[in-house]
Amino acid sequence: MAMADDDDPLLEYIKRYDIQIRSPIKLRRQLYAHAIDTIDNRLATQVGRISSEHLHQYASNLFLRQDASPQTSAVQSDTCVLEIRVFKAESLAPKDVAGTSDPYCILGISDTDLFMNPRSKKNNNNINHYYNVSVKHQTLSPEWNECIEIPITREQVERHYLHIQVWDYDEDESMASTIQSFKEVKGIRGMGRFVKEVAQTVGKKDSADDFMGYIAVPLKNIKLEGVERWYNLRSNSALENVSGRIRVALKVTCPHVLLTESHHPGKTHSVMNGQRLANGDLTNEEIYGGIVALVVGGRHNIYKDLMDVDESTESAVLDGWDGKLQSVDECLLQEMETQRRMDALTTVIIKWLIYCQEHIQLPDGIQMQRMTELLKALDAGNDAKDLMGKGFMPLLPVAGRPEKSIIFTFDRLPKSFDDFLRHCHRKIENHTKLYPVKGRDTITRLGELLICLRTLRESKSYLTAKLVDTNMFGSGDIKEDVSDSIRSGLHKLYDKMLEEHKIIVDANGGNKDDYHIPGMVKFIDSIHTSLINGRGYYHPVFKKVLKIDYMSVALSTICSRLASDFMEILPKVNQSILEEPDPVEEGSENKSTAMFQLYLSLQDFAAFIGELYGLDTPDGHAPILNSGIYKHIGALKDYHEWFRPTILRWLQMSRGRAIKRLSAAVKLDKVERIDDIAKHSSSSVDAIGCLTSVVTFWHQIKWPDAMDGFLIATRITEDISNGVELYADLVHEKLKAVGFFDDEGQFDVTEELCLALNNLEKVKCFLKDILREMKIEGFVEKLGSIEGAPPKEKTIDSFRCLVKNANDGMTKKIMEITSIVGSKMQPDISRYLGEYVKKVLKAISEKAPTSAYDSNSDEWENIGDDGIRPLMNYLTTNIITLKEWLCDVNFHILLNILWRVCVRCLREEVLTKQRNQRPEFFSLAKYILEDHLVGFFHAGGEGIEMDEMVSAEAYKAVELELKMKSASTEDLIRLFLCQMYDTQNSMQSSPFGTLNAKVWFNKNLNSLHVEVLSAKNLLPKDMNGLSDPFVEVTLMPKQLFPTLTPMQTAQVKKTVNPAWSNQKFTFNVKPDIAHREGASIVFTVYDYDLIGRNDVEGECVIPLISVDGLGKDGDTLARDLEMPLTQPTQTNFGLTREVSDSVLSSEGDAHSSTILDLLKSRMSFDKEAMEFCRWRRKLQDAVNPDDIGRKLS
Repeated sequence: MAMADDDDPLLEYIKRYDIQIRSPIKLRRQLYAHAIDTIDNRLATQVGRISSEHLHQYASNLFLRQDASPQTSAVQSDTCVLEIRVFKAESLAPKDVAGTSDPYCILGISDTDLFMNPRSKKNNNNINHYYNVSVKHQTLSPEWNECIEIPITREQVERHYLHIQVWDYDEDESMASTIQSFKEVKGIRGMGRFVKEVAQTVGKKDSADDFMGYIAVPLKNIKLEGVERWYNLRSNSALENVSGRIRVALKVTCPHVLLTESHHPGKTHSVMNGQRLANGDLTNEEIYGGIVALVVGGRHNIYKDLMDVDESTESAVLDGWDGKLQSVDECLLQEMETQRRMDALTTVIIKWLIYCQEHIQLPDGIQMQRMTELLKALDAGNDAKDLMGKGFMPLLPVAGRPEKSIIFTFDRLPKSFDDFLRHCHRKIENHTKLYPVKGRDTITRLGELLICLRTLRESKSYLTAKLVDTNMFGSGDIKEDVSDSIRSGLHKLYDKMLEEHKIIVDANGGNKDDYHIPGMVKFIDSIHTSLINGRGYYHPVFKKVLKIDYMSVALSTICSRLASDFMEILPKVNQSILEEPDPVEEGSENKSTAMFQLYLSLQDFAAFIGELYGLDTPDGHAPILNSGIYKHIGALKDYHEWFRPTILRWLQMSRGRAIKRLSAAVKLDKVERIDDIAKHSSSSVDAIGCLTSVVTFWHQIKWPDAMDGFLIATRITEDISNGVELYADLVHEKLKAVGFFDDEGQFDVTEELCLALNNLEKVKCFLKDILREMKIEGFVEKLGSIEGAPPKEKTIDSFRCLVKNANDGMTKKIMEITSIVGSKMQPDISRYLGEYVKKVLKAISEKAPTSAYDSNSDEWENIGDDGIRPLMNYLTTNIITLKEWLCDVNFHILLNILWRVCVRCLREEVLTKQRNQRPEFFSLAKYILEDHLVGFFHAGGEGIEMDEMVSAEAYKAVELELKMKSASTEDLIRLFLCQMYDTQNSMQSSPFGTLNAKVWFNKNLNSLHVEVLSAKNLLPKDMNGLSDPFVEVTLMPKQLFPTLTPMQTAQVKKTVNPAWSNQKFTFNVKPDIAHREGASIVFTVYDYDLIGRNDVEGECVIPLISVDGLGKDGDTLARDLEMPLTQPTQTNFGLTREVSDSVLSSEGDAHSSTILDLLKSRMSFDKEAMEFCRWRRKLQDAVNPDDIGRKLS
């Protein structure tokens, strides 16, 4: 790929490092010639996967910018150098008597891998030359750390072996000294070694040293980069005691320069290796640096060209080239380093300087991971140089020594480090832009930058450079330096956001006091988002790599700026809002709404900060930052105080907006179901949505000051309650507008009416849960912990009272509407019942007399069924409509109302208008009530609960009166007598005196015996203050005892305490008749008057069922009975007594009608009723009211 001269990496290289060859073209050619020289002198055994032909082609392309055949060729040198580094051995076999050895090594080149003793005259021709390393005395794990260079030829590299033999050194000793060492013998093996040593001393010829093992390494297996490893020692024969291993490093090179002996004894000088190309005007470091510059620059340009082809490619790495060279690049550089004997530190300095400059100059740069590797290599190069300085040099050097670096020295590192540090810190300043949170590998790339920065600051090279140049960038604390860069970057980000969102509006001729509130909201949200991203992305990286609390630095920077700016801006904004006359006017409302959104944004921001510091966080969530640093956010803690002036405006706006929405919801309601399932229309949904927004407003505001929050909560609860009542009023008015409350016209149950009721009920249900939705109890609980707060129960009751009042208002509206439904249906119900009455009366008039009436006959029930059918059809039609359109609650309410209307109409049409009808008429009405109406409204459990219906007072009263009016005359008389006894029995004493008698029943004779004994404290009826009393004994009712006449006692003159003797009466009574309920003995006490009628002193009654001999115990012993007397005028009883064997019920309160009234109403057609009423009338007429009045007073 062609390249312009201005883009030539060599141009910058020449300028920066002052290379003597100023022409990039000329320099390229020379570099090319040296590259070809290097390529042609490669060892065939080290070519590997990259052939020399490939390298030639690559060099032509790299240096000459063309794919032509090489224009330069080099003469291949035959002399090579084998560099051997012997480090150590371990676990060697003991060869001395004491169990140790004195090992040393012999090194040599052989054409076979078989063992050859270099000291043997027989075998020394097989090893060209041998070299020794030093002896390490008395050890089985010697450490030599010695280096030897052996000159070899290319042919030897391909076919020969390196032999390293380990021997135990033994000095020449006499037999006497050998025997003297017997005292050092240890164990059986020691004895064996002693015997062997004596034998060797006696038969010693060539050498006394003991063989310990050897290795034979093929030279062709040694790669370009060399080999370093452990080799296990081999034995010469199976009889040899060999063990252990040896660690060596081997390297074969064809050096550019060799050392040769100088004319001065002991001195050497460098000469070219054969016909290899001389450096000329360039040094090795200049040549190597030029090649590195070309390689790095070329590869980087290729990367940039690829990125330019498709900038949107997902595979693009935004942090630049990864810095990795191709294998052909590495091969050429490694050959250069090896053949030129380049110093490791010099090569890494060259690479660092060139990579660093490339990284800084270009926008995309080089990935930090590569820069970190180079920094580590710098320290490793320094360590290698220190090691070389300690004498780890060849004992007999052959290859030329590395040149002393002149250009690429350590002195260049401080300036390079300074540039690199400033570049890195600029990246940290712009970390939000360069490492976007949604970018690919953001965390990884930022982490690599910080790791590289940390590696540099902790490296020996940096610390040394800092001593050389004290003005180099950076303080002694990397955390503080990075924190400063973060702060600087966040200040820039803050200013950028401030400008982007245009908070200050330039209006009115440059007036800067006009602020754009929505811009402030976006500004806060942008900052919040940035810090959230910082917590999730940047904070963990900075914390993990450099132990920096990124969020603490960010918050201390942002919050201080934010608080300072907004404390200046918001008072002016508040003032402009308060100057608006109408809080609901569109412009004012928009400002208030925007201000509230700003409050919410700051609230979320403050909550986010609180979460970071462990404030108000859920249980189990550990704080991210130390709470002690919370002071860094400064005045932002009291952000809510900035909005105090506008709270009232928010509340006014909330109320006004709710009123508007509620009015619009009712007005725009099309009064149709939302869907097939819902039984309400859109206005209830809109109303609930409107009121829910008020609840949401309460939850959103979360005013930090609890006492202020209590006032706000009260106001909001009141607004919600008022809103519910307003909605009910609006619905009510809408119904009124469509004529629902008009009395004119026929009434029909409409869907519009049902939906209106359902809407009210739905909103009412919403109101029921409003305190729970607002979480008032939790708020009050929190409020109670504050000093000076009102009592908890009192506070909650105040909220409940507000809701209750609104709920009662809603219930009242619902009941008002449903009651009107009932009242509008009442005329129809009354009309249908009136028609029923006419049909029944007509049927009764056409039937036989009362004696032929049977309430249980199908004929009479059919008359009732036919008569009530129109009403039931009318109710069914309307109830089906109501069931379909009304919700369950409203349906139940309206069902109850219609039930009460039906009961009320039945009472009016049957009991009031037809009060004097025959019992069969009322019996049919009772049948209609119980079998038709009750069953209809109960609907098998789907309608009104049975207990709820029958426990209603209106129902109980009607049912009782119908039972009484439908009862037979006999039943009524029996009930009357029972009630007489109940009244008498409940009296503890009587002002009219008492009567004593004995009553018993003889079962054998079926006779009832009565004996009147005495009376006490009777009323004085005569002028003398006394009376002439006698007693009349009567068995009642006459229907049970038609043949038995009343009996009288004798008169007792002039006394109020009479006593009778032998006044006994016998009545023939069958036991079954006596056991009938209501069968009684009535005692009437008279005052005999010669002229005129006898006056009644009083009366009392005894049920036969309680008489001795008829009772449950069956006792026939007559007991004295003392019975209080009552007056006939006191026994006009209501319908309250239950008779177990009758249809009468004792349940219910007294009705306006009495038993006598009922009997009197039948006198025109019932003889028994007429006789009983006449009897009671006669007794009542015989009572002197004045006597009773005086006695009672």
